[in-house]
Amino acid sequence: MNARSILLAMVVTTGVAAPATAVGVATTASTAVAATPACTRRPTATKTGAAPWEVRQASGLTTVAASPGVLFTHNDRGLRDSPAPGEDTTNAAVWAMSPTGTLRARFRLVDESGVPIPYFDTEAISTDRQGRIILADTGTNLDQRTTVALYRFTPPVVSPTQAYDADDVTAQVIPVQYFNAATGGQPVLLNVETFTVDPSGNAWFIPRSSNMPYSYVASAAALDTAAATGTPVRAVRSSHLKIAGPVTDASVAPGGKILLVKTMKQIFRYDLTGTTVAAALASTPCLLATATTQKTAGFGEAIVVDDAGGFYTVAESSKTLHSGTGNPIWSFRP
Repeated sequence: MNARSILLAMVVTTGVAAPATAVGVATTASTAVAATPACTRRPTATKTGAAPWEVRQASGLTTVAASPGVLFTHNDRGLRDSPAPGEDTTNAAVWAMSPTGTLRARFRLVDESGVPIPYFDTEAISTDRQGRIILADTGTNLDQRTTVALYRFTPPVVSPTQAYDADDVTAQVIPVQYFNAATGGQPVLLNVETFTVDPSGNAWFIPRSSNMPYSYVASAAALDTAAATGTPVRAVRSSHLKIAGPVTDASVAPGGKILLVKTMKQIFRYDLTGTTVAAALASTPCLLATATTQKTAGFGEAIVVDDAGGFYTVAESSKTLHSGTGNPIWSFRP
């Protein structure tokens, strides 16, 4: 049985599979929301375009070094609420677009047998240091799942000016379970909309919560083992954030020096120089930007940061948008 078949057999209301080897990560506690100072350097926002209707439920952003000038994004489950005629709302897919919002490619994800991978609620996306995109099917807005999944693949090279292309791309299915302790216990049910990969290849998850959430982490080695065996990786509770959620996205710069964490209206910056993601998340960040409405700079669920500290954001548009463009794509420059 391949990894996808194992995963689909486990993704049920109360299904629990045997966890993989525990990840040893210390837990850092925090008991009160700290005052969040404004960042010393505030970025300047520019509207570069607008999200096309095909990605009206864009919930994540990432970039890949092999495809400079291209933004990779995806829809969440909200796409199914109002499908356009002939639109594929069943299978996992990643879109590539220019910062102006012009679509350049769509990659439908298939397993190693060439079978399309159905998604449940893809909520976030990131890129590892090998240039592989990882799509996080970790939302539980409707499905009560103790086992969720990551889909990892190497994307074809995309140019920001190329003609539109649609391809099937083979992805590894990495099942994931969350635990509150490094060993023992039962997997916990979390609705995770925030996911990013750190310079060491570790995967970080932050649940959607109106309180101060804990982060959860799975090591790069554990991800590889889960991809090969189909046994769920054990994502273990780590740092207690000092900002209140709901947290909607996070992004680590490719060089590993900057971490941005986003709520719907606020963007926080953590300095990773000389420290770890776990230690940074347990500290008080600075407030980088604040938005007020869907049309203002920085509002929304999705963010991706570069090594210079610049970043892009985009907000979801109306579920019933079946033509034209939706909410703005914003570029922030230091």
